[in-house]
Amino acid sequence: MGIIKTKIHLQFLLIASLIGLKTYAQDCKQGTLFPNGLKFYHYDTSNGLSNNIVNSITEDEIGFIWIGTNSGLNRFDGNEFEKFDKENSGLLNNYIQQIIPAKNSDLFLATNRGIHIYDLQKNLFQQKSIENSYLSDGITSILEYSKNILVVGDYSHGVHFIKENKHIPVLFKNVYENVLLKEYRISVLDRKDQHSVLVGTYNNGLYCISINDTIVTKIEKLFHGRINTIYTDSKNRHWIGTDEGLKLISEENKIVDINKGNSDLNDDAIRSLVEDNQGLLWIGTRNSGLNILDPNSLSDEGEIKIQSFCPKTDGSSVFNRNILNLFKDSNGNIWIGTEAGLDFVDPKGEAIQLIDHSTNDDIQISHDRVKAITKGKDDNIWIGTDGGGINTYSQTSKQFGKLNINLPSDLVLSLLEDSKENLWIGTYRKGISKYNLKTKKLTTYLDTKVSDGSDVRSIFEDLAGNIWVGTNRGGLYQYNPKKDNFIYIDELGKLDIRDIVQKDPEEIWLATYGNGVIKYNFKTGESSGFHTQNANFPINIIFSIEFIDKNTLLVGTMNEGLLKLNINNKKAERFSMNDGLSNNTINSIIRDLSGNFWIGTNNGISLYDLKSNSIRNLNNFNNIQESEFNIGASLLTQDGILLIGGNKGLNIFDTRDLSNPVKTNFPTVFKDLEIYGERISLGDSTQTVLDKSIFLSDTLKISYNQALFSLDFASLKYPKSDNIEYSYFLEGYNDHWINIKNAKRINFSQLPPGNYKLKLKTNDNDYLESYSQLFIEVIPPVWRTIPAYIAYFIISILLIWFGLNYYAEKVKLKQSLIFEKNQRQLEQDLNEERLRFYTGFSHELKTPLTMILAPVESLLIEIRKKEHVNNLRIIEKNAKTLLNRINKLLDFRQTEEGLNKLNITKNDLAESLLKWTEMYEPIAKKKDIEIIKNIDLEKSTIYCDVDKIHIIFNNLMSNALKYTSKGDQIKIKLKEKANGYQFSIKDNGAGISAKILPRIFDWYYHSDEKIKKDGSGIGLALSKRFIELHGGKINAKSIENQYTVFKVFLPKGTPSHSENTDTPEVAEFIKKTTDLLNENKELESRALLYPDTDRELILLIDDNPDIHHYLSSILKEKYDLLHALNGQEGLNMAIMHVPDLIISDIMMPIKSGIDLTSTLKSRKETTHIPIILLSAKDAQESIVIGYKEGADDYITKPFSIAILEARIRNLLDRKFSLQKNLLQKEGSENTNNVVKNEQVKIEKEFLKKFEEKVHTHIQVQGKLVELISEEMGMSRASLYRKIKALTGKSINEYIRDIKLDKALYLIEKEGVNISIAALEVGFNNPKYFRKIFREKFGQLPSEFSLNKDLS
Repeated sequence: MGIIKTKIHLQFLLIASLIGLKTYAQDCKQGTLFPNGLKFYHYDTSNGLSNNIVNSITEDEIGFIWIGTNSGLNRFDGNEFEKFDKENSGLLNNYIQQIIPAKNSDLFLATNRGIHIYDLQKNLFQQKSIENSYLSDGITSILEYSKNILVVGDYSHGVHFIKENKHIPVLFKNVYENVLLKEYRISVLDRKDQHSVLVGTYNNGLYCISINDTIVTKIEKLFHGRINTIYTDSKNRHWIGTDEGLKLISEENKIVDINKGNSDLNDDAIRSLVEDNQGLLWIGTRNSGLNILDPNSLSDEGEIKIQSFCPKTDGSSVFNRNILNLFKDSNGNIWIGTEAGLDFVDPKGEAIQLIDHSTNDDIQISHDRVKAITKGKDDNIWIGTDGGGINTYSQTSKQFGKLNINLPSDLVLSLLEDSKENLWIGTYRKGISKYNLKTKKLTTYLDTKVSDGSDVRSIFEDLAGNIWVGTNRGGLYQYNPKKDNFIYIDELGKLDIRDIVQKDPEEIWLATYGNGVIKYNFKTGESSGFHTQNANFPINIIFSIEFIDKNTLLVGTMNEGLLKLNINNKKAERFSMNDGLSNNTINSIIRDLSGNFWIGTNNGISLYDLKSNSIRNLNNFNNIQESEFNIGASLLTQDGILLIGGNKGLNIFDTRDLSNPVKTNFPTVFKDLEIYGERISLGDSTQTVLDKSIFLSDTLKISYNQALFSLDFASLKYPKSDNIEYSYFLEGYNDHWINIKNAKRINFSQLPPGNYKLKLKTNDNDYLESYSQLFIEVIPPVWRTIPAYIAYFIISILLIWFGLNYYAEKVKLKQSLIFEKNQRQLEQDLNEERLRFYTGFSHELKTPLTMILAPVESLLIEIRKKEHVNNLRIIEKNAKTLLNRINKLLDFRQTEEGLNKLNITKNDLAESLLKWTEMYEPIAKKKDIEIIKNIDLEKSTIYCDVDKIHIIFNNLMSNALKYTSKGDQIKIKLKEKANGYQFSIKDNGAGISAKILPRIFDWYYHSDEKIKKDGSGIGLALSKRFIELHGGKINAKSIENQYTVFKVFLPKGTPSHSENTDTPEVAEFIKKTTDLLNENKELESRALLYPDTDRELILLIDDNPDIHHYLSSILKEKYDLLHALNGQEGLNMAIMHVPDLIISDIMMPIKSGIDLTSTLKSRKETTHIPIILLSAKDAQESIVIGYKEGADDYITKPFSIAILEARIRNLLDRKFSLQKNLLQKEGSENTNNVVKNEQVKIEKEFLKKFEEKVHTHIQVQGKLVELISEEMGMSRASLYRKIKALTGKSINEYIRDIKLDKALYLIEKEGVNISIAALEVGFNNPKYFRKIFREKFGQLPSEFSLNKDLS
């Protein structure tokens, strides 16, 4: 109930005071305390403040500014407001009446729910718990009398004393009282001296309480009404703010009354007081804003010095009339709490002033866009605006005025007051006007069109008093005073001139838009230029120029920075944003009294220090207008004051103060920690990272699983810190500073365990400096601690001990296994020796058998006698039988030598089994054996060596047929099982006894059973070997005289014993060749290729299979062979495979050999292939036609093998000679050894085109060959063969050589860095690049670079 009454009463007082206000024109005295005025900054709810009614302001030990409002507490860091209320903190009420710092660095808060404490160490709020409390909820004032004692003012219940956490009674008039002055409402408390307290009431004046003897005294002489504030200044004088003026209690306890009646004070309702560092008293009033009093003037007999700042919204004064609170921070800045928000002002003033157009400001310009500034007579300065005409500015009074004349246009672009007291006014497209300051006469010139000079951009008076005018696209003009007109300088043409300066009496220098810098001698009419063609200018657009000395010119460009030009050698040194410029467009350059140059850019102001040849940036200062500065709009006064105009007003500052900067230091603190996006709060009992506020912590300990975290920081620079750039360096992790610009957060991702030091600083700045650091310890997991490493060491010792014991046992076992292995090896060697004997012996038998069969075949043709024929048939039959047996033995030997090699292909197992089964059906039918197939899988794709699977199937089916009788069955079944397929062959024949079943897969095993068939004893052993190579399994199950079943399991994956080492190109080549082989069954073999050897490829084209067999038998030992049965088929194969040589018949079906030759020689991918024509046509006409169509040789049938082989070799050698010629460099192409024929030119053009494609895509990796082959209209295989044929190198080797040649050129000729050169030609691995570079050129890349430097 008490709370409700209190709130209603406060609201009533507020409404009553508002109703009682008088509407009147505030009389604000400009005063002499701050003749240049002050700059006020304003914050309200739009900037993040929780409420605009600011009741109290203070600063904590760290440097944060705390603001108490009607709707919560705010903490300000110069960049943002952080809000605290009862929803997100320990506050129980949002109405903050007062904030005071405690002696232990905490904060006391007076609220409408009692006293709250902010614990700085823990960054937490809590209500102060008080035993036996007599306090109401409405606390108005708190005074920390000593470390343990608080004096508390209650709005409705007097003065209370709190010791630690107890409400203590005091002895008053021999009676212990819990509350003093309990019948009064307390408004304010303040210490009078070491033993007494001043108490202000809302309705009964001022009291003094003596603490030692508890004497309460009313100060009768002062005032008996409302006391709003009490302030004790640095001289221990007590200032009392009342509703009837300001009262002063001097050290002699005398009362001085200051009010509207006896001073310039503009309001008697005094709400707040504070003293600044100059000893001036700042007075906040209820209705009239701010007054500033010089207390020293009270002791003088003269007028009391008071300067008023009435409410305004332009930054020149406070923003609201009702000043609720005043506070001075540790840097001497004044913070002002009002009903409209928070104001800030620096009593020392701003280093840089910003003057802009404001309708309610006495100090103003008529338009924000300031285009021209020039010096006038005495202390006057002329200011031209783009839309507001001309303003005047007095250097003495600091006042602005307006030149009220009838100008042809208010768009003023240039100004000059000449030596004859004429003011020249250049306008936008309205010509130039001359205003005589004596006669007030205005005359206008050049006001026709732009090409005739109506757009005036610069006006200049030379040493002789001549007036020069530079125009936009109208050229240069000179004023003729005799004829009172302007003369166009025809020899220069229609230039766009932006600036004019003079070095020597007879010449002027012009900055132009598009023509660089021009020097013009107006005596001789000669001119010369400095531009991109004759000087190292990056651009010809120049906005401003200024001489450093007679030989050096500063040149301001558009977008290319500042140039320092030596006019003798035309060399320019360039400065850009990388060197400190605020922007690379330079609009004005002006020299100050110390010889430095001030530069206006498109984004701020920079200073060029001539002595250090360096540039400083002023953009961190407040008041620098956030816009571009205009061309030529700058002026330096004789006192060193710089006026520089832009599109948002006029900046004014003293260059002497900023030429030799003194750095301002301010604190930077870490204020928040987030781990995985969650803010860490000390109020969270589950967190273990922080034990105190992070801005007080010097070390941060986080666990290894918390290493993804962010740190927020704040620079406590006021009024704003958002224009400061930062860099950080994590010592122990980074090796350089990382620039984060204006960001206020540092993110870390998965820092490894260890100790680090985080260093944070402002970027290089001549005016601001701040530094902070934080130690970070990332705690490792338990398994990476020292105790864990000790445990690992002990375990390792134990493992070594057990391992040694195990090794000793293993050695013993290994010795026994070696003995057993040696025994097995002896047996195997014996079998191998036996097999080699049989193989060699069988091979020797083949020759005599051949010699037997050949004559027998001849005799069978010649002999007609039946008796002899029959005998010869018997001889032939048995000789062939013996030969077949020998061939099978040799085939088996060849098979055994290739046991461990698999030729893996993709196959359909079900389809293969069905095909193989069909082969055995005639045999089974003949023996009256039924084959039952259960192969129903739709898809049974498997990667295997299908030939070896076929051998396995043949062995199992042969055995099944062998051991079954008439009327028996053989069942073949296929099913999918686990990660593979299983096929089985089951018969109901004789079966296998349990005794011999375990040994049926042993090599050369023969059983001693009565029922046995002829066999080698290797079929099942070989099958098992093949299945195991595939990673599969085979097993057998049998019951004697009932059945036998063999089950074979094959996995779906690719077997590990695959040895398919062909390159993709060769694999594709073989596949296509195989496809062609299957197209015609008339030849035994359509290709004889050896992909792994470097042999030439010959394409044989003939429609006679015998010719193919004959040539193949002759050439296959030296060359790889392809076969084609007609001209069209041969053409397709030549294009697809690009052979090294072609041997072709002439008369063939579909396409003749002559047509084939003509087509091949007309295609770019086959022009280089030598062609030999073989033909029975030996007429001279046929031979001539063959050569005309491009044949390289012509051989008639019958032909000599020796001659054919010699011509093949000769043509191939000539082709290799052609390759060598094609690979010669340009430097040697003009020698006498070059083969001058059309064929070489064609091939060179092809290689040149190929190299251009490589250079175009030189940085592409991975599929470069595919990309080039597509663009050249050739298949990959054709291009591969073509390059191989022309260069003798693979396509990858040739591309690599082209890249290395390019890299050598970049390094040796252009001086490119080695790593960059490697990247430019597509090598990402520098180490590999150096290796292959040295292999090609015999030297490292660095040696080429070094040789270039030395030369």
